[in-house]
Amino acid sequence: MKKMTDEFFVITDDGERIKVVEYTNFIDAGTFENPKATVPGLKEYRTSDGKAVNFLEEGIYRIVPLNINARKTSI
Repeated sequence: MKKMTDEFFVITDDGERIKVVEYTNFIDAGTFENPKATVPGLKEYRTSDGKAVNFLEEGIYRIVPLNINARKTSI
């Protein structure tokens, strides 16, 4: 099951601010004691308008269809 787990802004070298949404796939890990348990799996990133985003390294992302890199901002 996929859930939205974070949202943040990145900024391009041209100064454009883009909202990125993080989704995490949760994997069923139920046991006898906790049958509804899940564990976080892979993360997926998309812009707020649905464009694919790749995580490159801590704080740096690539907006795939635009072929540009952007840095996470705290603003």
